[in-house]
Amino acid sequence: MPRRGYRKPSNEAFTERLEVRFTSQQLDALRRRAVEAGVPLATFARAALTGETPRRRPARIAQAAIRQLASVGNNLNQLARRANSGNFPVEAEVRRVLDDVLRALGRLADDR
Repeated sequence: MPRRGYRKPSNEAFTERLEVRFTSQQLDALRRRAVEAGVPLATFARAALTGETPRRRPARIAQAAIRQLASVGNNLNQLARRANSGNFPVEAEVRRVLDDVLRALGRLADDR
């Protein structure tokens, strides 16, 4: 089974070249697949030739939503800590944070 997510070894540079010839239809198909995977053609080809699956880059909106969800998770953790300490009047804050979560999830769903 191919490993998921091709990554260049951090201490190595790409110094070697391989020339491969394709028909125009084959190259167009590779370009489409690279676009669908969300990676550059060279990254896609390198991963395919080494038996790996290129990792799709998250769209910018997804990256922003992920950062927002992390922030919301932090807020929820703080609210849970307050609730566990006996300071229970946090219901309105929990509802506000939940609304933030639902908005961020909606953006992620719209991005797909």
